[in-house]
Amino acid sequence: MPSKKRRREEKASIHPRNKYSENPPDFQQLASLYPSFQPFVFYSPRDGRPRIDWTDFNATRELTRVLLFHDHGVHWWIPDGQLCPTIPNRSNYIHWIEDLLSSDVIAKTNVSGDNKVRGFDIGTGANCIYPLLGASLLGWNFVGSDVTDVALEWAEYNVKSNPHLSELIEIRRAGSAGKKNTPHEAADANGQLATETERCSEQVIGDEIESVAKASDLVSDSQEAAAAANGQLASETERCSEQVIGDETESVDKVSDVVSDSQEATAANGQLATERERCSEEIIREAELEVKVPDVVSELQEKSSDEPRVLLGVVKDGERFDFCMCNPPFFESMEEAGLNPKTACGGTPAEMVCPGGELAFISRIIEDSAVLKQSFRWYTSMVGRKINLKLLTSKLREVGVSVVKTTEFVQGHMCRWGLAWSFIPPATITASHRTPKTSMSFMLEGIQRQISAMHILQSVESFFAAAGASCKSNCSSFVVDVTVSNERCDAIVNNESVNSYETSNSQPRQPTCDDAVPSKEISFRISVFQQIPGTLLVKASLQNKGGPLSGALSVLFQQLELSLKKDYCRNT
Repeated sequence: MPSKKRRREEKASIHPRNKYSENPPDFQQLASLYPSFQPFVFYSPRDGRPRIDWTDFNATRELTRVLLFHDHGVHWWIPDGQLCPTIPNRSNYIHWIEDLLSSDVIAKTNVSGDNKVRGFDIGTGANCIYPLLGASLLGWNFVGSDVTDVALEWAEYNVKSNPHLSELIEIRRAGSAGKKNTPHEAADANGQLATETERCSEQVIGDEIESVAKASDLVSDSQEAAAAANGQLASETERCSEQVIGDETESVDKVSDVVSDSQEATAANGQLATERERCSEEIIREAELEVKVPDVVSELQEKSSDEPRVLLGVVKDGERFDFCMCNPPFFESMEEAGLNPKTACGGTPAEMVCPGGELAFISRIIEDSAVLKQSFRWYTSMVGRKINLKLLTSKLREVGVSVVKTTEFVQGHMCRWGLAWSFIPPATITASHRTPKTSMSFMLEGIQRQISAMHILQSVESFFAAAGASCKSNCSSFVVDVTVSNERCDAIVNNESVNSYETSNSQPRQPTCDDAVPSKEISFRISVFQQIPGTLLVKASLQNKGGPLSGALSVLFQQLELSLKKDYCRNT
């Protein structure tokens, strides 16, 4: 299964370029150099080695502060309760992204126009650890986003505490607390906004037209009544004048009738004024309704945007990045987050908890990426549970990504996985353009506790010696140096029982060392490290880098991995 082989080859512990891969932190030395760290260091009564209490938040925070200053020249601090990162583990993630950016999986593009790498850290936290590491180690530019005031204030503080890095890092508010709308939900909210705006506008206009029409009818009726009364008054006055000699009493009565009619006309005019006043008040009320339309619009806009954005709405129009990264909230509750009693790394609910856990949060990143697409070369996230990798990968395929990559980070007792995807079409690479790996590793897990690193080292030497390779062991350092000729290399490969190499067109075939340039020999070093009881790390490092057979190392190392796992690992 080529995909399984690829994942197995990428499986590793500490990244080979990690500052601590060969030299883990020396607590004794750090305590002697930094008096503030000294109270947290004690010596194990069992082996006399210097240790710290990993369940003490103050101890882990001080270790992080000292390591950042001692090894990276970074001034750093966080308040009590905030998430305290472990530097070697976070460095692994940075170096993996460096591998992605330098790989030929997708076409290389210069998103910033100045050949500078530009990254986006989702949920940078008060510690701001990824921007600080990326800027100090590799000179990368970063935008770090978060939602809480405390995180934003302390991230800014940590950036400003390092003037040599502050020009490279921008801290940006991501939004308010709560659940973020998906693109579909946002579209629905915007649609509702447009519909409600149109409905309110039509209602205001219709009501105004109806009110004006009513007022016009009333004015017209009142004017007609007044005109008729005035006409009747003039006619009757003239007629009365002509008959003044006649019956005076009758004329007086007629005149009274005319006066009465005139009074009715005056009353009609009064009714007209009253109606005009009423219509004016109604029009004012309708105008007030029109004023309320923006309030309705604003309310609907708030409804569509009061939930936190992950990338949408935080990434500015026209912005482009080489990658985004995220250490997501892994848990669904703080109770679940506190189940590991062996560590005390702190962490607030905003940093640790999300409804639906990491699966829901990373799904939001995927949904945003489906809208932003090639605004980022690579979208990445840390994953805390391996079972979620398959679910998230399926979701990525649904939204039409072109490339998905995964890796494993093993740091001490902690396992995390990396997930990366891109919408940029994969690059077409010929075999001649492949850059051979110079370092790789795998884990032996589930081995019996009585099997030590020395047993594995002896098995490594026997494996290569049986094929005619030259081997030289150093038992004190747990390493064996191996030199294999071209002919012996092919002998090792020909004993292979399964395909372990994937061609550029994903068709499995049986490789030989002649796939590299056929000539002379390859030299490499195999190191064995004890991780925890029942788990060992086996690492290979190419010695003659750039040699004609350097591309054969991965083939040989895969055969060694198959042999050791068959002999020592249960359920393999």
